[in-house]
Amino acid sequence: MATLEKEKDRRQVSFKSNTALVKKARKVFAEQDLNLTEVMNEFLEHVAQTGVIPFKTKTDKKREQMITDLKSQIDKSFASYEAGHVVSQEEMKARYGL
Repeated sequence: MATLEKEKDRRQVSFKSNTALVKKARKVFAEQDLNLTEVMNEFLEHVAQTGVIPFKTKTDKKREQMITDLKSQIDKSFASYEAGHVVSQEEMKARYGL
């Protein structure tokens, strides 16, 4: 894997994060003999080279929840159908004036 980090063009980047979260993460990094800069550079390199974020984003989580909710609705509807809770074609025509 060619590294983009070795390029001479370096830029300092800053971002805001929860103080306690950063402290806990730094402890994990230190246990692996890494620092925040090294980890962030590895992360950015991975994303730049693969085009993939290596964890579920908020959008991914929302999408998964929507799919779960839809499957649940389908299961409930199918169970209702199997239990005989249906409306005949004639009833539908009468109800909607068709």
